[in-house]
This record gives sequence, C-alpha cells and structure tokens, in this order.
Amino acid sequence: PVLDFHELNRYISSHTIDLDSCDAKLREWRQKSENMQALDLRNAYLQLHVKENLWKYQRVCYDGVVYNLTRLGFGFASAPRIMTKVLERVLSLEEKILFGTSIYVDDILVNGSVFSVEEVVEHLKCFGLECKETSDFIGSKLLGLQIYEKDGTVMWTRGRTVPEIVGRLTKKGVFSLCGQLISHYPIAGWLRVSANFIKRKCNRYRWQESVSEDIRTMLEDTIQRVRNDDPVNGVWHVPRSEKFGKVWCDASKIAIGCVLEIAGNIVEDGCWLRREVECAHINVAELEAVVRGINLALKWGLRELDIVTDSASVFGWLSGVLHREKKIKVTGMNEMLVRRRLTTIVEILESYNVKWKQIWTPSELNRAEALTRVRSSWLDRSYRQIVMISNDTKLTNTDIRREHSKHHLVVERSHNILIRQG
Repeated sequence: PVLDFHELNRYISSHTIDLDSCDAKLREWRQKSENMQALDLRNAYLQLHVKENLWKYQRVCYDGVVYNLTRLGFGFASAPRIMTKVLERVLSLEEKILFGTSIYVDDILVNGSVFSVEEVVEHLKCFGLECKETSDFIGSKLLGLQIYEKDGTVMWTRGRTVPEIVGRLTKKGVFSLCGQLISHYPIAGWLRVSANFIKRKCNRYRWQESVSEDIRTMLEDTIQRVRNDDPVNGVWHVPRSEKFGKVWCDASKIAIGCVLEIAGNIVEDGCWLRREVECAHINVAELEAVVRGINLALKWGLRELDIVTDSASVFGWLSGVLHREKKIKVTGMNEMLVRRRLTTIVEILESYNVKWKQIWTPSELNRAEALTRVRSSWLDRSYRQIVMISNDTKLTNTDIRREHSKHHLVVERSHNILIRQG
C-alpha cells in the first residue's frame, strides 16, 4: 500500500546526525577495489514487521473497513533509519561479514575478495531478509547509478530514463523534473547550472501554480539536449592510493562552479547559483569557487593539488600567498572580502598538509566554465551584453571576450578599454 504519511511525519523527530549522506557513500564506494559485488533487498521495507502494539499508529479506515498495516510503511520519515539500523545489526552478528560489507539503507556492497555474495545472501536469509537475484557488478544499479563497462573500464551513467513533460506544468512539476535530471549524480556538467537556473525562474510562482511558457520552453530545450548528449556519466573506480588531483574553478554573474579531476578523469563537479542582485566583485566569486573546489578535493582525501583558474587576478593573488614574495595588492570596497578568502584558502591547505600550486588557463580551456553558463537566449538583456557586437565600433564579441577574460571586469569597462586601445 502507498499512503500519505505527511500528517504522521509531523510528529516524528528524526535524528540524522550519524547517518551517511548519499554523496559521501558514493565517494567511499567508488574508492574501493574493483573486486566488488552489489546486493539489493527485495521489497526492503515490507520485510520489516511492525510489533502488534504499534499497529494502531498505522491504522487506516477505507470504505468503512479498518486496516492495520503490519509492515514498515514506505514514506514513513524514520523508515530509512530503521532499515539501516536493522541491516547493520544483522550484518554485525557475523564479524567477517561486517567488515567485508558496506551498506546504504537497503543497498549492500560486498567485497568479493573476502567472501562470496552467496554467503551474505544465506546469512541474511537466516534472519528473514530476502535479496534480489545476484548479478554481476557490471550491468547492475548501485545507488541509482547504472554500472557498465567501456573499453575495459568500469563506467557509470544515469540509472533512469530521461523524464518527459506531460500535461500542465506547475512549479512542483518543474522541481520534480529538475530533481530527476540531476538527482544525486556526481557529475552533471552544464545540466546542473541549467536545472538550477530554471528552478530559480519559478520563484515567483506558488507550488501548484502553472509556470510561464518561457520556463516550459527552457525545460523542453534542456531535456532535448540531455537526450542528444547526456553529461551524466563518468568513470566508476577512483584509486584510493591516488593523492594528486586537479581542481578547475570558474565564476560568472550567474553561478560559481568547480570540477575535480583525478588521474585524468573528472570524478565530481559542483555548481552554486549566485544571488540575482550581487554587489561583490566577480573576483570574490572566483575565490569562492576556489574554496569550494578545495573542499571537494579534501573529501576525496587528496594531498597534492593543482588549482586551475582563468582569472589573472586570482592567479596573481594565489601566487602571492603561496610564495610569499610580494605583498597582495587589493583595493576597493571588496578588499577585506578578498583577503578573508585568501586567508581561508591558506589555512585550509596548511591544516590538511596539502601541497599545492596555482595554474592559469584561458577561459575556453577551463573545464569548469560549462558549470557557470546557460544559453544566452535564456538571459535578460543585461546578461547578454557580452555576446553583442558594438554598433559604434568595429569590435566583435570575440574582442570583448578576450579582454574580459583577462581580469573579468564588467562588460562595459572591457568595452571601453578596447575603444581606448583603438
């Protein structure tokens, strides 16, 4: 039975401080050896019986008949925690199995080099827990990711079909579709900023209110692009012994983004929209992207790091704090914001004993740039100024972009500098 537990959930205080997040568990599992196999419980919640004196809390009256639900309800706020604790308890009863398995709610990752999957299945069956049929790791689904093999390398991709827009589109429907598109996938590329941008456009609507045709067009365009070229995919296995990585950082007026590269492969990315009315200078956002990129690298346990940015100012500041050869020159009303972020960067890297160096790259070669851009047709006129050709001069958008990429000044100032240069 599928029930609406919203009313009951309001009376439940769920403490999740000791529970693993899906992102953290994915990082852990992707760093394990390649000799792994996956198990999944069959109808996991329905295998857990509710004690008889608790039936009254899941009692339903339908068509004049009273029903007592005797199994754990799907949609119950504390159901994932209960499932996790039960499974942890069952696996802990056999020490060898406890240290050779890792779980997330009802998904189990088994170390095949310690014991076989059949041993775990039999152990769970002794306590009334039944698993789905065992299958090879290649071709299985793990935490919503589809595992496959390509040219001898284990890869992952989207674990569900691309959703479609059906009927009337409300704000709730937009959020649901965007959630299905990016979900908890480690890599989403340009799709991440596009989905977040579309959701922001829905802020003026109520939850059940229909959205405008412009938003519907944006979403249809995004879904079509995903069908043609889905950015949700990547390499599954990331060696735990690998301690060197490269973090690509970028910022724009729309968003800040970072991409983590390990052993030549992108393993995770992130994107955060900036406020629509933002007073801070763009270089403050560039430094914010560096901080977030470093935090992402530390979650993977890296101890050697290349920080790649396309901002000449940020590159110079990072060089100054690294080599300590010259004083950092910062002026203007954002001076203290810049200094605070530089201090934060140095303190984080020194606290975790990370060896690092800074690298400058042109904007067109920055792997994080796609995480901070959306289609120009989606933007207001003020956003599109950088891609326009001046009517008063012979300057092209390429000229303006080239000057803008040096120090990321505002468009008008970059345009005026080029005019003065002739």
